[in-house]
Amino acid sequence: MLGLLLRVVLSLAVVLGILWFVANKAGRRGGRTRLVRVAGRQALSRTASVAVVEVADRVLVLGVSDAGVRLLTELDPDQIAEPEDASAAPVLPVTGGAALAGSVLSPVTWKQAWAAATGRRTVQVSVDE
Repeated sequence: MLGLLLRVVLSLAVVLGILWFVANKAGRRGGRTRLVRVAGRQALSRTASVAVVEVADRVLVLGVSDAGVRLLTELDPDQIAEPEDASAAPVLPVTGGAALAGSVLSPVTWKQAWAAATGRRTVQVSVDE
């Protein structure tokens, strides 16, 4: 019985060692010459997200959902601000103050929701167009 247990443990160790070796080799080879790099990704819901992807010298904003992947827009690489530290997310430019008015992405919406949740007075904000 002890011999069987020893063989099972040894076999499992060999298999895990081979998997670890293959994973490390594949990671090194593919990591240096990546054609596509995901600059950032933001979940919008459980099944949908927006991704900023760099392909060669192009920056694409993609919508990803169960239905598929769609190109939302293409950005000029100079428009994207580099994060000051590695933990900061990439900053994308937003033009037009009224473009996000009333949406979940609007900071005004979040301020009003916070005021309502905490019982404070409603924030009066005007949006410049």
